[in-house]
Amino acid sequence: DALPIFSRLMGSADVNRIKKELRDCQKDKETSGLEVSVPDEGNLMHWKGTLKGPTGTPYEGGVFKIDIQLQKIQKTWAGLKLEYNPFKTTGVNVLLQPGETYEALDDNEVALQNMMGNRFMGFFEAQITEWKGKLGTVRAVIDLMLEVQRAWCSLESIFLGSEDIREQLPEDAKRFDGLDAQFREQMVDASQNSDPIEVGCASGREETFTTIQGNLDLCQKSLSDYLEVKKKKFPRFYFISAVDLVDILSKGRNPPSVQEHFSKFTDATGAIQWAEDPETGKLTDRKS
Repeated sequence: DALPIFSRLMGSADVNRIKKELRDCQKDKETSGLEVSVPDEGNLMHWKGTLKGPTGTPYEGGVFKIDIQLQKIQKTWAGLKLEYNPFKTTGVNVLLQPGETYEALDDNEVALQNMMGNRFMGFFEAQITEWKGKLGTVRAVIDLMLEVQRAWCSLESIFLGSEDIREQLPEDAKRFDGLDAQFREQMVDASQNSDPIEVGCASGREETFTTIQGNLDLCQKSLSDYLEVKKKKFPRFYFISAVDLVDILSKGRNPPSVQEHFSKFTDATGAIQWAEDPETGKLTDRKS
């Protein structure tokens, strides 16, 4: 059986720990049934050996070949990079979909889970547990980052760019200002680092994004409730996006500026000629 074990980038403390574990394994081979050696003395991250089946188990009498490759996860994750792109003219760099990182997470988390259930993994349980927790955190944080930035991207222009919405939903506008500052601060810090492990495991990042997500949900609900009232008054508004509807409502006092949206909720309307009503002084349609 080939049994890959994953390890982090080694420093001097890691080297000393691995050397000690190797010596312990070699001294205790009669009791443990585990006999290991290092094929290449220049590579402490690769062990080979055999493991005797424990007495009193279905494995008794069997001898299992093991190939312990501590460098496998190091090579995988050292080559992974997160990428970011500017979002419009906001000055914020948002995370691009990290396909390779998700693929590595899928493969490594399954492998680690299988190892946790292996009865022969006592010597390496600490390392496996550490990596299992680390990769679980990376997945949770990246999932959260993508969800939060998706919501922020859809609401940013509405709550920061629409005076009408800020007037109609003052509490939520204030709430969005606060979460916007938090989101920008987190993305500035994250986008300066392309290492998925460091980005995902940064202190306080998961908690901060969880808080931002909760506030975004509140803003989204208030906005949806407000727009629903307008849609019920004019059902054709159900056919357009929230961003377009907000733009229409914010320009409602100047009908010609709304003309670009007419084709989205009316049929066979090319353009409208506007003229001033002599009685009211307001602009009104003269010819469709």
